[in-house]
Amino acid sequence: MTKEKLLQAMAAMVAARDWQGFLHLRRLLRQSLDSGFTGELRKFLNSLPEEDLDAYVNYFGVSLELPKNIWQVKKAELNQKFIDAREAPTLPKPKLKNL
Repeated sequence: MTKEKLLQAMAAMVAARDWQGFLHLRRLLRQSLDSGFTGELRKFLNSLPEEDLDAYVNYFGVSLELPKNIWQVKKAELNQKFIDAREAPTLPKPKLKNL
């Protein structure tokens, strides 16, 4: 299948709310492209009609407003949590009474 046919079929799957079919075609698109999959997918999603885009966002729970470098942002947040945990004062162990 050509890239254009895959994108047309993906649009039809979104319009039909066939999410399994959409994911299958998205996987085929990823395999057919050497590079630029994320950009191509973002372009495709931005070309969808508003109601289809809303259905996509509601089903997958994603926002198209996320930065392109989301993994770098998440990694920085996680690193900050580890740094904060290391710098937090350790609490003394509770003393148990012998009975």
